[in-house]
Amino acid sequence: MKRVLLVILIAFPFCLILGCNKISTEDNLKPVLTANQFNLFFPHRNKVYTYKGLKEAAAKFPLFLAEGDLKIRKNELAAFLAVIAQETTGGWAEAPGGPLSWGLVFVEEQACITGNCPVYNSPGRSAYLPVTGKNYYGRGALQISYLYNYGEAGKDLDLPLVEKPELLSEDPVVVFESAIWFWMRKQNNKPSCHEVITGAWQPSAEDAALNRKPGFGMVINIVNGGVECGTGRTADAASKARGRIDFYKYFTSKLKIEPDLDCDCATMGYYIMSEQAPLPPKK
Repeated sequence: MKRVLLVILIAFPFCLILGCNKISTEDNLKPVLTANQFNLFFPHRNKVYTYKGLKEAAAKFPLFLAEGDLKIRKNELAAFLAVIAQETTGGWAEAPGGPLSWGLVFVEEQACITGNCPVYNSPGRSAYLPVTGKNYYGRGALQISYLYNYGEAGKDLDLPLVEKPELLSEDPVVVFESAIWFWMRKQNNKPSCHEVITGAWQPSAEDAALNRKPGFGMVINIVNGGVECGTGRTADAASKARGRIDFYKYFTSKLKIEPDLDCDCATMGYYIMSEQAPLPPKK
């Protein structure tokens, strides 16, 4: 089970995440991913992960998979699927059908389901308080973790995630809705994954000095850069980044598009985590 390294998220107008100024009833998912493709991409998925759930979740974010031409939209889909597949993979080298067919297997962080990860329950400097008997380890398609992130996601999505964190692993819409929420939202001084993969983000002078470039490698940096990026990363961390890249190239191939040139973040400077957030142990 993989766990995403999440950081404290800055307050950000949620309409900019949802695209409230571009509300549309158009189905943005179907032109880039059909139900049949979804079933073929994830033949071993947990039953909570459904095409219907993904479609309903995506509809709540009108800019998701909706900006740019068809190639850009497919590239965003490939990048998003790569991240959630790596976070939930149950594959292994000799897995039937190959390891890349085993995304969306797990719904909860396996090392924590017996309550072995109390670090996630710390409120840090936030106003959120843990509910007795509840735990805030990685759940859902993007393995949202930490009490603060449950609180912020719950506030933005109008869901009682602090009181009922299990919604992130039991509700077929929320498992994806929480993942898209993270994907679309800026974090501190980080751009959103959506901005990077659609070309809306361009590196500043500081970014350029740290070799941060547009492309899938920058997505890895946003999601888990403190572990998987930089010249000092461990061999295990490099392997995790390679897993994301393998999934990304797998999905771009399936969607019949060329992958980004800059897929790795090995030489990128990663973002320093806010001191407001409890720092999880490196995996």
